[in-house]
Amino acid sequence: MRKAILISSTVLLLVFIAVILQFQSPSSSEDIITLTKALCNSTNYCQDYEIQCVNNQLVNQIPITGAVVQHSPDWKDRRNLTNLCS
Repeated sequence: MRKAILISSTVLLLVFIAVILQFQSPSSSEDIITLTKALCNSTNYCQDYEIQCVNNQLVNQIPITGAVVQHSPDWKDRRNLTNLCS
Protein backbone atom coordinates (compact mmCIF):
# COMPACT_ATOMS: atom_id res chain seq x y z
CA MET A 1 0.00 0.00 0.00
CA ARG A 2 2.80 2.42 0.88
CA LYS A 3 4.52 1.66 -2.42
CA ALA A 4 1.34 2.54 -4.37
CA ILE A 5 0.98 5.83 -2.48
CA LEU A 6 4.63 6.69 -3.12
CA ILE A 7 4.33 5.93 -6.85
CA SER A 8 1.05 7.88 -7.13
CA SER A 9 2.56 10.86 -5.30
CA THR A 10 5.65 10.83 -7.52
CA VAL A 11 3.58 10.67 -10.72
CA LEU A 12 1.33 13.49 -9.50
CA LEU A 13 4.36 15.63 -8.65
CA LEU A 14 5.91 15.02 -12.09
CA VAL A 15 2.65 15.92 -13.83
CA PHE A 16 2.39 19.09 -11.75
CA ILE A 17 5.96 20.12 -12.65
CA ALA A 18 5.34 19.40 -16.35
CA VAL A 19 2.21 21.58 -16.35
CA ILE A 20 4.06 24.46 -14.68
CA LEU A 21 6.95 24.24 -17.15
CA GLN A 22 4.54 24.19 -20.10
CA PHE A 23 2.91 27.47 -19.03
CA GLN A 24 6.23 29.21 -18.32
CA SER A 25 7.88 28.53 -21.66
CA PRO A 26 6.85 30.65 -24.67
CA SER A 27 4.43 29.04 -27.06
CA SER A 28 6.04 27.71 -30.21
CA SER A 29 3.07 29.02 -32.20
CA GLU A 30 4.03 32.64 -31.44
CA ASP A 31 6.03 34.51 -34.08
CA ILE A 32 8.53 36.56 -32.05
CA ILE A 33 10.92 38.91 -33.89
CA THR A 34 13.35 41.67 -32.92
CA LEU A 35 14.76 44.11 -35.46
CA THR A 36 16.11 47.64 -35.69
CA LYS A 37 14.64 50.54 -37.62
CA ALA A 38 15.38 54.24 -37.82
CA LEU A 39 12.38 56.41 -36.99
CA CYS A 40 12.47 60.00 -38.23
CA ASN A 41 10.58 63.07 -37.10
CA SER A 42 9.36 66.08 -39.10
CA THR A 43 12.78 67.80 -38.92
CA ASN A 44 14.51 64.73 -40.46
CA TYR A 45 16.13 63.79 -37.16
CA CYS A 46 16.32 59.97 -37.15
CA GLN A 47 16.90 57.65 -34.19
CA ASP A 48 17.48 53.89 -34.39
CA TYR A 49 15.14 51.75 -32.30
CA GLU A 50 15.09 48.10 -31.34
CA ILE A 51 11.63 46.94 -32.42
CA GLN A 52 10.09 43.90 -30.72
CA CYS A 53 7.05 42.20 -32.25
CA VAL A 54 4.89 39.20 -31.40
CA ASN A 55 2.61 37.80 -34.10
CA ASN A 56 3.24 40.89 -36.26
CA GLN A 57 2.10 43.23 -33.45
CA LEU A 58 4.42 45.84 -31.91
CA VAL A 59 5.06 45.05 -28.25
CA ASN A 60 8.06 47.30 -27.52
CA GLN A 61 10.34 49.88 -29.10
CA ILE A 62 13.57 50.83 -27.34
CA PRO A 63 15.76 53.75 -28.52
CA ILE A 64 19.38 52.81 -29.22
CA THR A 65 21.62 55.34 -27.49
CA GLY A 66 23.86 57.28 -29.88
CA ALA A 67 22.32 55.83 -33.05
CA VAL A 68 21.04 59.12 -34.46
CA VAL A 69 21.44 61.20 -37.61
CA GLN A 70 20.21 64.64 -38.65
CA HIS A 71 19.44 64.75 -42.37
CA SER A 72 19.29 67.95 -44.42
CA PRO A 73 15.92 69.80 -44.62
CA ASP A 74 15.36 68.65 -48.23
CA TRP A 75 15.90 64.94 -47.42
CA LYS A 76 12.84 62.73 -48.00
CA ASP A 77 12.26 59.43 -46.21
CA ARG A 78 11.03 57.14 -48.98
CA ARG A 79 10.27 54.21 -46.71
CA ASN A 80 6.75 53.11 -45.88
CA LEU A 81 6.72 52.67 -42.10
CA THR A 82 3.03 52.04 -41.53
CA ASN A 83 3.78 48.69 -39.83
CA LEU A 84 7.04 48.58 -37.89
CA CYS A 85 6.82 44.79 -37.59
CA SER A 86 7.05 44.01 -41.30
